[in-house]
This record gives sequence, structure tokens and C-alpha cells, in this order.
Amino acid sequence: MDDSLHKILKRQIRKKLGENFEPSTELKNFFTVVSNTYTHFDEDMALIDHSMDVSSKELLEINKNLKEQQLLSAARTAELERMNNIMIDRELRIVELKNENKKLKEQLGITK
Repeated sequence: MDDSLHKILKRQIRKKLGENFEPSTELKNFFTVVSNTYTHFDEDMALIDHSMDVSSKELLEINKNLKEQQLLSAARTAELERMNNIMIDRELRIVELKNENKKLKEQLGITK
């Protein structure tokens, strides 16, 4: 059997045609074409695997960055909500003080 043939094709030929099978020239040419197809498929799969690995690493990095941005945004949002509550409380306190001031002026008989 020709050593240049793809290992899977050699195994298939041995399994189906026997260990001592000697193909004709035409069949050898056919086996070479099939072997080349197997080899190209293996190369394509290796390229796809490599591309998937690269893409996976890129996506993991992007996901990591997004999670970091999400945490940062959540912290900023919490700080803005805290500041907003302080401002609201301040405004409510101003209204209370104005009302208290108005009542005190009324009690003292002070009018503008």
C-alpha cells in the first residue's frame, strides 16, 4: 500500500479490501485523489479549529471587558442614585424649613 495515502484511507482500504490488496494504476490514481481530499479536509478542519480558538479567546476578552464596564456602570449608577437621594432630601428639607419659617413669621405677626 502507498505510504503517501491518508492514514484513514489506508485503514479503510485494509479493512474493506484486505491487507495484501494491490490496486490497479487507475485505482491508485483514484485513491490518491481521495487521499488528497482527506488531507485538504484535515487542513480545513485545523484552520477552522484555529479560527475558533482565536475567536473564542477574543470573545472571552470582550466578555471580560463588558463585565468590568458593567460593574463600573453599576457603581456609577449607585453613586448617582445616592447623590440624587441627597439632593431630594435637601430639597424636601428646604421646603420644611420654608414652611416652618412661614409658621414662625405668622406666630410673630411678621408679614412681608
